[in-house]
Order: sequence, then C-alpha cells, then structure tokens
Amino acid sequence: MKQLSVLLLFAGLWSACSETTKTPPTPPVVVNTMAADSAAIAQTIHGFYTWYDTFSVSQADKFDFIEPVGQHLKVNQSKLEAYFAFFKKNGFVCDEFVAREYAFYKKCEPLWQNEPLDEVPSCLDADKYFCAQDWELDFWVKSPVRIKSLGENKMAATLYGTEAGSPQERNFEMVKEAGKWLILSIECDMGVK
Repeated sequence: MKQLSVLLLFAGLWSACSETTKTPPTPPVVVNTMAADSAAIAQTIHGFYTWYDTFSVSQADKFDFIEPVGQHLKVNQSKLEAYFAFFKKNGFVCDEFVAREYAFYKKCEPLWQNEPLDEVPSCLDADKYFCAQDWELDFWVKSPVRIKSLGENKMAATLYGTEAGSPQERNFEMVKEAGKWLILSIECDMGVK
C-alpha cells in the first residue's frame, strides 16, 4: 500500500509539472492597421504632390480647358476630360475626385459669365491643389500626416508642419479602393462649394 501511495504521489507530481510546462496558446498577432493606414495615406499624399508639382510645370499647356468664348470664359468639356485623365493615370486619386473636379468647374462657369476677361476669374486665383499662389514643395512631400476614421474605408487626413516659417495644415478626404488609399478631396476654399 505504501508503494501504491508513493507511486500515486509521483504520478500526481508528474501530472502537475507537465501541466505547468505546457506553453500557453499564442495570442493572435494584431496588426496596427491605423499605423499602416497612416503610412499608406502619407505615401499617397506625398506621392501625389511629387507627381503634381512636376505635372503642373511640364504640362502647363494642358490646362487649356478654360477658354474665352465671346466676352467670357467657358469650360471645354472634352479638354477638361483629357486633363483629368492625367489625374486618373497617376494612381493617386479616385473616380469621385475627378467627378467632383468636373462639378467644381461647372459651378465656376456661371460666375465667369458676369466677369470681364481682363480680370482674374473666380475659382482661378490660386492653384487649387496647393491652395496657394506660391508654395514650398517640401511641406507637401515631407510633412507628417494625422488621420481619423470617417467610417469603413474612408479617412480624414491632415498634412501638418511649417511652410514659409509658419504653421500650416491641409486637410484631405481619403478612400480605400482595391486595397489602396486614394485622394477623394483636397480642402481648398476657392469660393465655390
């Protein structure tokens, strides 16, 4: 009986020791999607402005979709579509961005009908994407980005830093399509909503 008691004691100890040596289940790896999204959104915004700065200089003649017709300016729709085809090819903007740009210029056109050709026309007194007449490219291609979720596959993004020695912020709406963050809108008050 004594041997049986000793044997049961060893079996119990062995069982207890084997329970404590089992490795606990590995918790699932949680990827910080906010950090990944932030990096991807920053890459999209910085990439767009790197592309756009070169495009705006090298393709200045492509900005010919606004023409004088009679005493006022008018949008040439086929040239407007060709111009924004370049934006779609760059891979930084979504279809809705382009649709909003069409709508913007269509809203500007009636304003031009009351403005003489020799004055700066409404909607065109600054570069719409830099939201300025002059800019420092480094702000647009190197500044950090803050993001905030606006729902599934949609984010608000703010580019922040200094430009010309002053604090600066620019806001964007981003949308995720086919796994890639694209620009939906660039905030800039050009006098037309």
